[in-house]
Amino acid sequence: MKNKVIVCFSILLSFLIGCKGEAPSEQSKANNIDYYQFFKFDLSPFDIAATVMLPDETVGIGTSFLPDVKHKEADFLWELNIGPYFSFLIEDYGDVNDLVKSHKAKILDKQQSIYKVKLVVEEPELLIYERKLKTATNQSTDVSYHAYAQKKINGVYYEFKSPEVGHSKKVIEIMEKTFRSIKAIK
Repeated sequence: MKNKVIVCFSILLSFLIGCKGEAPSEQSKANNIDYYQFFKFDLSPFDIAATVMLPDETVGIGTSFLPDVKHKEADFLWELNIGPYFSFLIEDYGDVNDLVKSHKAKILDKQQSIYKVKLVVEEPELLIYERKLKTATNQSTDVSYHAYAQKKINGVYYEFKSPEVGHSKKVIEIMEKTFRSIKAIK
C-alpha cells in the first residue's frame, strides 16, 4: 500500500513539474478572464457565425448603448459600435492566415512609419500596441492604443481591429478581453 501511494505521488509530482513550464494557450487565457460587466453578443445575424463578449454600461467607458453593427450585404467589412468610445472593425480575409504577422511587420516598419510603436501584447493571433508620433512632444496626448486580432471562424479568417485613430489604454484593455472572447458558432 505504501509503495502505491509513493508511486501515485511520484506520477502526480512529475505531471505537475512537466506542466509548469508550458505557457498557457490563448484559449485557456480567454477561459480565465472575468467577463463580469460583459454580455454575449451574437454576430450570426450579420453573417459571421460567432459570439463575442461586449462591455456593458457598468464598465464606465460610455457603452450604455445597444450594439450597432454596420454591414452592407455581400460586403467583407463590418463596423461594431457601442457608444462613442468603443468601436472596432471586422474584415473577412477568407483563407489568408497570416494577418497578425503581416500587421506586425507593417506597424514596425521604421522606414515607412511616422510612428514609434511599442508592443504590449504579442501573440500569434493578437497584438496590443502603443503608438505615438516620432515627433511627439507631449507624452499623454500624442499616445494612442490599438488592438489587432485574427480569428478563424468556420474555416474563414477574420481581422478584428481598433479604428486607425486608436482608443485610450482603458478601452483597449477592455477590447483585448472582447477579442479573446470571440467563439465560433458551429
